[in-house]
Amino acid sequence: MKIIYLFLFAVLSTVVDLPVLSQTYRGKVVDTHKKSVEYVSVVLLDQAGSPVNFSHTEADGTFSIAVPEGKRPVNLSFTMIGYEKVVMPLDDFKNGQTVTMSEKKLQIKEVRVTSHRIRQSQDTLTYSVAGFRQKQDRTIADVIAKMPGLEVKSDGSIEYQGTRINNFLIEGMDLLGSKYSQASENLSANKVKDVQVLRNHQPIKALRNVKFSDQAALNIVLKDSAKDVWCGVADVSSGLTLQGSTDWLRDCRLVEMIFSHKMQSISLYKCNNTGKDIQHEVMDLINSDRSIEGNDGILSLMTLSNPSIDQNRYSFNDTHLFATNWLFKTAGDNDLKIQLNALLDKSRQSQYKETLYSDVNNSGVLTEESSVQNTRSEWKGEMLYKINKSHFYLNNNLSGYADFNKSEGMTVLNGSDVKQLIRPRKRYLSDDFEIIHNLSGDKSISFSSLVNYGYYPGYLLLSDGSQENLNLHSLVWDTYTYFNHKLAGFYITYKGGFKVKSQNMDTYNKEISSNDKYREYRWYLTPSINYNHNGLNVEAMIPLDWLTRSYNGKNKSIALSEPSISVVYEMTSKIKYSLSYSYKWTPADISSISSSPIYKDYITVCTSTGDFEKTMSHQVMSSLEYCDPLLGFFTNCSFNYHKQLNALLYKSVLTDGVYRRTATGMHADNDSYTVSGKVSETFNWAKTYVSLSGTCMWNNYEMLLSDVITPYQMLNSEIEFDISFRPVQLFSFEETSTYEYNEQKNRSDGTMAASPLHTFYHKLKTFFLPGNWQVEWDNECYHSNDKSVSFNFFSDLSVSYRTSTYEIGLSSNNIFGNKNYEHRYITDNQQIYTLNRLRPREILAKFSFDL
Repeated sequence: MKIIYLFLFAVLSTVVDLPVLSQTYRGKVVDTHKKSVEYVSVVLLDQAGSPVNFSHTEADGTFSIAVPEGKRPVNLSFTMIGYEKVVMPLDDFKNGQTVTMSEKKLQIKEVRVTSHRIRQSQDTLTYSVAGFRQKQDRTIADVIAKMPGLEVKSDGSIEYQGTRINNFLIEGMDLLGSKYSQASENLSANKVKDVQVLRNHQPIKALRNVKFSDQAALNIVLKDSAKDVWCGVADVSSGLTLQGSTDWLRDCRLVEMIFSHKMQSISLYKCNNTGKDIQHEVMDLINSDRSIEGNDGILSLMTLSNPSIDQNRYSFNDTHLFATNWLFKTAGDNDLKIQLNALLDKSRQSQYKETLYSDVNNSGVLTEESSVQNTRSEWKGEMLYKINKSHFYLNNNLSGYADFNKSEGMTVLNGSDVKQLIRPRKRYLSDDFEIIHNLSGDKSISFSSLVNYGYYPGYLLLSDGSQENLNLHSLVWDTYTYFNHKLAGFYITYKGGFKVKSQNMDTYNKEISSNDKYREYRWYLTPSINYNHNGLNVEAMIPLDWLTRSYNGKNKSIALSEPSISVVYEMTSKIKYSLSYSYKWTPADISSISSSPIYKDYITVCTSTGDFEKTMSHQVMSSLEYCDPLLGFFTNCSFNYHKQLNALLYKSVLTDGVYRRTATGMHADNDSYTVSGKVSETFNWAKTYVSLSGTCMWNNYEMLLSDVITPYQMLNSEIEFDISFRPVQLFSFEETSTYEYNEQKNRSDGTMAASPLHTFYHKLKTFFLPGNWQVEWDNECYHSNDKSVSFNFFSDLSVSYRTSTYEIGLSSNNIFGNKNYEHRYITDNQQIYTLNRLRPREILAKFSFDL
């Protein structure tokens, strides 16, 4: 089928190359050595020599410039510092022509240069790494965390002004895709010159004048010494536990990388059993509408409630991670990318837990004392080929995944010993194909096909010793084409497609043996309109869908529409405002509508209605951003309203140690409000960085209590303050303080409201930095207003000697030897008290050197 599609597009390309009057001029600029020249100013000039439109060349020297409505340019001008200016009549310019610019020496007057740590050029912000880096920073992620407007989250993802980045580039090349923490957390900060934020970044060049993006990308600009050479780092840490039984500890890293203009590669191997989280380095960190991973299965690994402290305090892991990434530029400057990664991990966790079920009559209580070991063996590979030109885009991404995961453990459930075992397996194979061809006259045509086949076999041991087996097969295929053209300053798109979802599930447990079949067929036509002028972008679409669903021989069809509109207005180069509305009609799939009783874990069983359930939702989002790069001041605030309609209500019963949830056929509406914001600023004095952020969410929902729909409200708030500064060369400080507020209210009976929880977290890092020595003293404190749980204080100390090529050091963790952590928290239908076992006092010696 792909060969047929490519043949059809080849025919179209031949047809549209016939002579046609064009209002868009495209070409390429090179120097006298035939090397592409980037950021050349390309200007259309009228008869009087006045500019009527301007553009600039991309990294590969290509450019595209359109003639505004009603304008009649006569000349095309090319200017760039260090090159002779080129002006040619438009009558002499042929579309696709290559323009050669000659180098020219430029004599400038003596000037005074003032260094700014942040520079702005149109939509690009450039952060000087030397201006933000402190002596203790090792990786580029450490430095990015101190840059105002940017934030590195705990899972390794990076946000700009509160929104995740949509690309992570190294020297303008996308080596890692959505797994960019392999670079941000392993690339040494001393190899990076600048970090660029490319605002309003549209990664597909063929859509840059057609489809607006308000997301940002990050581009890492390397120092010359880090280009075209193999480099890397090797770390080896070894030590012992100093409480209880003596265990051997290790933390090793081996990284090799190269960055050239024709090839890039990062390969790494890591292993540790010190509680450090390295698993996120092979996780996808970029949100995308084109997911190639498919859904998860019904079952999942056992997870004990994680305490709200750093993972390295309570995680007893033994993790091995391997990843290799290769990007090759082909003869046509296209991308061929290969990524392989493997994760092997054994993690242990011990916990005592009391759960009060709010949705059970008489407030049923379960007590569990569990010891769990999760074993993960996950393998994934991707191969991508991409052509990304201003007039043509082709992308094909083939991906495969398989795991061999399992959980096993022992639990004392209400005084009785229960063995636990669960094997939630997942395999899938996906292919994502997309092609876009820009035609003359501001027209474009596209074809896309995304197919995913997944197999999810699962095995579960129940609390009474019986077994459950689940086998879920899932096929999703979404294919569409669209045609885009420009009319009176508006880009209009007509998109039509067909989507199939097919699911088969076999269920075998003590209550049932069944085979469920679910099919979903969706035909859709989506007209949309896009307007972009003078900083104002408006995009609206009205999808028209015909949806047919079948479940175990029953059928139902419906016509529906999911309109959406988005407005983004850049008032100035410093202020941007956005407002969007969307309506979603979401059909429940087999995991949510099956009438078979399915055990989700060893004591929880759920049964749905067997009917064609669905939910509808309205969402309104608004945000305001302000930045002043010269002052180093960034702020953003946002509001999000989400209303869910027709949510299915469940009746819950706790009998004989089994928590049974049964769909009632009754429905309710839920809504939530979220307000968030952040202010960050940097000062030249002492390289000071300060930020204050906050989030408040109100969630109004309904539960079924004694067959009565009862309204509840959950309120969660969080405020975080961060500061980093170096008052003198010898000392540096980093401090984080967080306050959390958690409350559940019964809106119909105020006497049933639980007492609100106030939780505090403080972390202070102090660095003493004489010469090549570094002494780091970390202190953490956790406490709350709940007097039934303990006050926790942790302290770590490390000493190291660092040079430009190697580092040796000694560290001791949990100096005071805290063994347990108590925590109380609230969910929508549960009040939970946990006591977690913590890692003991530890000591490690470290040796690291550059390769």
